[in-house]
Amino acid sequence: MKRFFKLTAIIFAVIFLITSITACGNSSPTRSADTSSAKIPVVNVVNMPYPDALQSLQDAGFTNITSNVDPSEDVTQWVVINQSVASGKTIRSNDLINLSCAKKCVLYIDVHSEGNLLFSTYDIVISLDGKELGSVPNGKNFTYLADILSGEHTLVFCKSGSTSPKATRKINVTGDMTFACDLSHSGSSIDIKNEKTENTVEGSSLEIVDVTGKVLSEAKVILRDIGFSNVREEPYSNIWDADNWIVKTQGIAPGTVVDKNELIQLDCISLDDYFSDLYVGKNINEIQELAASSGFALRFVDDSSTNLSDQIEAMDPETKNDWVVIKARQYSSADKTALVTISYDGTVVPTPTPTLESTPEPIPSPTSSPAVQAYSDAEVEKTLTSVLGTAFNSSEYKIQIDDTMLNISFYPEGCTVLAYQASVLGDKDAISKWNTVVEAGRGWSRTINNEVHETMNREDLTVALYYCDDTGSGNVFLCIMNGVVYYDLVNGIDLLGLG
Repeated sequence: MKRFFKLTAIIFAVIFLITSITACGNSSPTRSADTSSAKIPVVNVVNMPYPDALQSLQDAGFTNITSNVDPSEDVTQWVVINQSVASGKTIRSNDLINLSCAKKCVLYIDVHSEGNLLFSTYDIVISLDGKELGSVPNGKNFTYLADILSGEHTLVFCKSGSTSPKATRKINVTGDMTFACDLSHSGSSIDIKNEKTENTVEGSSLEIVDVTGKVLSEAKVILRDIGFSNVREEPYSNIWDADNWIVKTQGIAPGTVVDKNELIQLDCISLDDYFSDLYVGKNINEIQELAASSGFALRFVDDSSTNLSDQIEAMDPETKNDWVVIKARQYSSADKTALVTISYDGTVVPTPTPTLESTPEPIPSPTSSPAVQAYSDAEVEKTLTSVLGTAFNSSEYKIQIDDTMLNISFYPEGCTVLAYQASVLGDKDAISKWNTVVEAGRGWSRTINNEVHETMNREDLTVALYYCDDTGSGNVFLCIMNGVVYYDLVNGIDLLGLG
């Protein structure tokens, strides 16, 4: 019996020992807490840039954070739009928090309203996701650069001041994008046409070029070929034909980069005013340089509208300095030509008397014109009719021809009055105009002389050109032979001693 109690005591002792050892091997909650079971309040990171949101959650102690951000892209361009666990809720640090993010994008909206002439000429209001962006007038263009997030967005086009008619278009934006379309509208509908989307906004901003000094029609083509769609000319109500106006100034400086729908105002002046402002008072060399730089042709005349272009072309640069523009206007828009009236501003210097193979017949007295007789040489008549018709602009002239002399008496309208004002009254303007007549006459004298010699092979024939009284009194004011002034009443030249 004693042995039984002794054995029982040993068994209990062994059980107690095993139990004590097992208890010592386990972790007690009261002595070492499990940190994953502690709950932490979630912070709000919606609308924060993704890197900042991630850092905020990690700083709060959360370790299990996921998102839809592509790590291969620039993560700074992503924004949190939703978090799987609401802010303020307490969860364990290792509980999952998923962040839904969207990428920062740019949407370029490019809209053209097809213009109606009479009816339904209303403006169209454009809204993006419920926010009004602006309106496009009838027949005009509208552009807008919107900063948005990737995802689906809604464009609404609606009649101004009304909720109907309207058109809607949903756009799935995945990156920078351009949306372009035309709007056709009536009283009952707005239709979206020619719709186009591109995954870029390149070409929405363009560089302005210099169009000052250019014909308005050319300037508008240049700007529109670049891509600018909002060009306005002033004075708008006065400009009917863009070929007849010149751009004087432009509202945006050359080299400036602006949106392609930015208003570019071109302030213009008529071609007549442009030529008058720019050319009058300058000499031939100066205006030829200006015309060449602007692409204009020049037609030269004197104050009596005699064409001097051929003479000017043959002039040397030094002589051109003595001719000054007194009037200038548009001659032809079709070929961009300016009609320039010039006056001789230098001094008429007599040239030495040329040596002639035969002595010409005596020049008639300055008080009477050469005797007029019919000529029978058909070839002479044909040649001179062509040349003189061009030289004297179909004014009256008479011809006398013999074996050695060809005398041409010319009766320009106003010649008598001009000679009187210049020689008797000493009027400076009249003297300037007279000298212009003299220089033009010298040029035409040479032209006629060369024509007679070359066409008729009559180098022995001396051509004398007389400027006579247009009132019929028979007085002679000017005599020129082969470009040489033999007699000039106004400038006191009398190489023949006729007094």
